[in-house]
This record gives sequence, structure tokens and C-alpha cells, in this order.
Amino acid sequence: HLGKLDPFDGLGCCHDRKLPEEARFILVTTSVSIEESLPLLRGAFAFAAQERDVFLLCKFHYHLPLYEAVNALASEYGFTRFRIFESDLYDLMRLAPILLSAGSSTCIEAIVFESMPVVFRSPGEMSSNPMLDVPDAGFFWHTFEELRSALGSCFQRDEAYSMRRAAWPKAI
Repeated sequence: HLGKLDPFDGLGCCHDRKLPEEARFILVTTSVSIEESLPLLRGAFAFAAQERDVFLLCKFHYHLPLYEAVNALASEYGFTRFRIFESDLYDLMRLAPILLSAGSSTCIEAIVFESMPVVFRSPGEMSSNPMLDVPDAGFFWHTFEELRSALGSCFQRDEAYSMRRAAWPKAI
């Protein structure tokens, strides 16, 4: 599947959804677990608030809509460069080169759409995480410093990023 995607019009996608064309997009998908989702969102907003050109594309798990939590984080960080979506997950994966998520099948789907999974790991939480079967195909984080390092690698497309991307064929 890798490299065999139909052409994607990123500028058209931005235009249709009224998104800034010049932004660096991060897709943030939450899980059904609030214990995973809240720290994941906090990390995303904390990171993005420090980066002038990062725009968050948020997609909630349908069983756990977190509108109030996202609005509270946006207010806390004084951050307005985000949008919440209820559909179009695959288009968002194609638009965003990075998926910030809890471990789920969404991470494997993101690889198919050439979006690097950056997976939140909640210590002490037993999760059904398919990325644990292919740990070389993405980044894992728990602390903010781990998140910052992983996202830095993704934006720079450095050696750590390239090694993980090279592992994608065996992941799918």
C-alpha cells in the first residue's frame, strides 16, 4: 500500500476546510480512555503553543467527545490554532505528516497514509495497542520532553524518523 496512494490535493483540502495552507499540521486522535486522552491532549497543546506554525487537527473517539477539555486547554495555553473534526479521518491523515495518538489501529492506518505515529504511553495503563507489535515503526512518549524530541525528529525528518519510516512496510 505504501507509495500507491491516489494523488491528494493538500491545498484543496486546506481550502475546503478553511485551514491555513502554510501550517505544519499534527493530527491528534483521542481514545476511549480519558486517562490516555487528557494527557495526550495536554501534551499536544503544550507543544503547539510553543511553535508558531503548528496547527492541531483534533478528532475525538466517538465514545469520548472532549470538547470542554480541548476548549479549556486552548484557553489555558492561549492557543487558537486548532480545529475539531467529526469526520474525514483519512483526509486528515494525508494532510498531517504526524499523528499524535494513543496506541490504536488508527496508528497503523496513519502509516498507510504516510503519517508518522507518535504514540502516547500511559504508564500503569493496560492498553490494547497494536503499535507494540511494531515498535520500530513509530515514536512512543510519556513525558513532555519525549514528545518534544519525537516531534522534533518528525519535523526535521532526521535519522530517528528515517529509521522508523523504513520499518513501515513490515508494520502493514
